[in-house]
Amino acid sequence: MRGALRPAALVAACCLLFAACGGDGPRAAGEDDQIEGTRTLTVYTSMPLHGPAAATGRDAVNAVKLALEEARGRAGLFGVNFVALDAATPETETEGWDRDRVLDNARRVISDSGAIAYIGELSSGASALSVPVLNQGGVLMVSPSSTYVGLTREGGIGRGEPERFYPSGQRTFARVVPADHVQAAAQVRLMAEEDVERVYVLHDAGLYGRGLAEQVETVARREGIEVLSVEQASDDPADARGIARDVAQAAPDGVLYAGDVGSNALGILDAVNEASPETSLFAPDALATTRFLDGVDVGLERRLHVTSPTIDRRRLPSAARDFHERFRATFGKAPEPYAVYAYESMKAVLAAIEQVGPRGNDRSAVTEQFLGLERRGTALGDYAIDRYGDTSLRRYGAYRVSDGRLVFDELLEVPT
Repeated sequence: MRGALRPAALVAACCLLFAACGGDGPRAAGEDDQIEGTRTLTVYTSMPLHGPAAATGRDAVNAVKLALEEARGRAGLFGVNFVALDAATPETETEGWDRDRVLDNARRVISDSGAIAYIGELSSGASALSVPVLNQGGVLMVSPSSTYVGLTREGGIGRGEPERFYPSGQRTFARVVPADHVQAAAQVRLMAEEDVERVYVLHDAGLYGRGLAEQVETVARREGIEVLSVEQASDDPADARGIARDVAQAAPDGVLYAGDVGSNALGILDAVNEASPETSLFAPDALATTRFLDGVDVGLERRLHVTSPTIDRRRLPSAARDFHERFRATFGKAPEPYAVYAYESMKAVLAAIEQVGPRGNDRSAVTEQFLGLERRGTALGDYAIDRYGDTSLRRYGAYRVSDGRLVFDELLEVPT
């Protein structure tokens, strides 16, 4: 990864830099005298720094670091340290995160009395593990990219959701990215624009893929698109041609593959494109990554449509354009799409700490402030977080692929 730190160096740099930046700093009169307890807080990230999602994870960490640098290591009356934890291992290959690492990260954070917030996970499956642990410790968790519906609202694929994620009975999770009921509506709108009347839905074994597939099925049926099948697709490369033959026999005019970058998404979409060369193909935000896009050949490019919550730079607010310029200048490369969401996650956490004044070291006060936070003029535009942890943002970008890059096609605004 050009212009970026290697994983171990990145973590070390983050820890060392912000141990110096946070500190107690100069004390001011007034509210500062009302602080009880620590004057130095720690924000943790949990992102994969190895494996198939490493490029996205490293850029997310660097974006968080950039946000804290801009704040000079402070939030209101408090110094803020930053620690980057790896949610993967060198052996991580499929899901993009490691179960034991994710659980260890969450446990480490709740055992740190100075921990005030946790920015992560990239994957919804990883978030399903860490949310309950952090909830027991009362630590605010903000995800830049976990879109699984059941984390915040009914409509997920598991029993007792979202309540099962909150053993304390209080909400402690929020996300700055629209959840998958919004992405599903955007996908179905895009399908309708491509004259899809019969869709075949494939998904991987992960929580994200299964959840999105179910959401798309629900919205498609509601909008009058016939859903021919919703099936879990094997990740064994040897099975791709057989899956493609089954799809071709059903004669759809649209195929959606819902899955993460660690799945065999590319192999399956390639096989389906070969077996059904006139069929429109659709892929979700989890595949809007360099790792996936680099493998898309010219034949697949012609038929593939990708949704992502990121939008064309020309339509971005000035704060987003500034972020992209600073990121490139600092790290020598353009950021992965979700980096801006990680950047805003940190900005929003710092804002919540500042807004509660001398109670900025109180986990419950910061969490309560975040669940209801209103943000204006951010790199994501204007938005608010509701009491369940969802953002008011309702847009997705529709993209095509050219030479391994996303090319913006249109903005899909989903009504509330």
